[in-house]
Amino acid sequence: MGVKGFFNECKAAAEVCTLKEYAVKHGYETNNRNWRSLVLGVDANNLLDMCRGASKALQVKSIHSASALEIFFKTLCLLSAAPVSLLFVFDGPNRPKIKRGVKVITDNDPVLYRQALKFIRAFSYRSTMAPGEADCLLAALAKNKVIDGVISDDSDMIFLGIPLVFRKLRGPNSKDIRYQVYTPKSVQDATGLTRGGLVLTALLSGSDHDDGVDGCGIKTAIDIAKNTALGEELLEYASLYAETPDYLDESLDAWRNSLRLQISFNPRGKLNKHYPTISERITARFPDRKALRFYVNYPPPVPGTLPSMEPRLLAISTVVSACREMFKWTDNHMLRRFKGSGIWEGALLRLLYSPRLYYDKPSHSFHEGVFQAGFVKTSPKHQFRGGLRCARVTFCMETLTALSDLEVPRGTSMKRAVWVPLSVFQVAKASKPLPSQQPAVNEPGANYIDIDSDSEEEDAGYVESPHYKVDFGILYVVH
Repeated sequence: MGVKGFFNECKAAAEVCTLKEYAVKHGYETNNRNWRSLVLGVDANNLLDMCRGASKALQVKSIHSASALEIFFKTLCLLSAAPVSLLFVFDGPNRPKIKRGVKVITDNDPVLYRQALKFIRAFSYRSTMAPGEADCLLAALAKNKVIDGVISDDSDMIFLGIPLVFRKLRGPNSKDIRYQVYTPKSVQDATGLTRGGLVLTALLSGSDHDDGVDGCGIKTAIDIAKNTALGEELLEYASLYAETPDYLDESLDAWRNSLRLQISFNPRGKLNKHYPTISERITARFPDRKALRFYVNYPPPVPGTLPSMEPRLLAISTVVSACREMFKWTDNHMLRRFKGSGIWEGALLRLLYSPRLYYDKPSHSFHEGVFQAGFVKTSPKHQFRGGLRCARVTFCMETLTALSDLEVPRGTSMKRAVWVPLSVFQVAKASKPLPSQQPAVNEPGANYIDIDSDSEEEDAGYVESPHYKVDFGILYVVH
């Protein structure tokens, strides 16, 4: 949740668009990281909580039943349509046990988490577990440019200084999920809050990590943080004296006196009003040291080298295997469910987005390893779909269907029309084989990974990685 009410105060800061639209414009067309993709972290616990909430809402409304895992699967299908490489970060065993004075339920459904992890792997995304809350690890990874941004509904991501935050909007059309996109510049332009101002706002109004100052709401906190330099001063002290708490306490004594003076008497006349009552409630314990460390001095990334976040193709056969195991779907039922889920579109688009893609002009087909798709025709008319100018391209699905390990009834059409962003299609058709690639390979490509759903290490309940040794009922490690 983060800082209560903040999203309502910074509506003007949000750019509303689909993830696919933003990632194509700012990742694919700019050739981000030479991968033509954005690299995003996902607050996994936050996303699974949203899936559980959506499942309960459907049951209450009696529309139709869908488990949290089915909603999570559908979300992964839709995410696959965007040129993004995803790292799902789960909360770890050292996460806080109490937030806002309320005991946090930390024993979340272990079965759901284990099943979700299998689907994350099947979609060829990566996952890891933070030592404590996922927020701090995501912020550290963003600060060190391991990831470009974060997908989360938690406003703390903005206060932690993450350069790109995607907040999912709850709309009626599940085929076109839209996001509010926040950047530090857009937030500052809309609210007037600098990085230091954001930190002071969170500490004054309260968050998941501290109750703040009694009686100081979000509007009051923003007024104080925006119209004084106190936030930047606090940020400077917290950064400068992070390793010397005695010097920090001494600096904060003078800083608190300045805070009380400015909000009581408004000597510069910049505040909307005087706040003498708030001033009286500022004690020597303000700001809370743990909350200050959370927003300013979060730990650096885990030691060791993270694996390459280069985008990988969707492992369709592993997705099929996971659906058989966890949903008990038959092949016929799976074919019907896949038709409207977006998974085929996602598999084809991720092939076109691939930095290792090459186009074989004589056969009109796109290749990466054994993964290939030929296009039959393109519509001469282009349309704007989800903010992007797109061409309707009809693909031959024979190879993809064969890779899926699905038994397809005779007479089933092996063609599928997909709306492909025009910029993507033009670049894809100009793709040439890399020096290490050959046009006709008969063995798996470097990025086509069929991940085993279980391993001996998982059965043992822990794994040794460059980052953590986790002896924990559920295993979350970087893949």
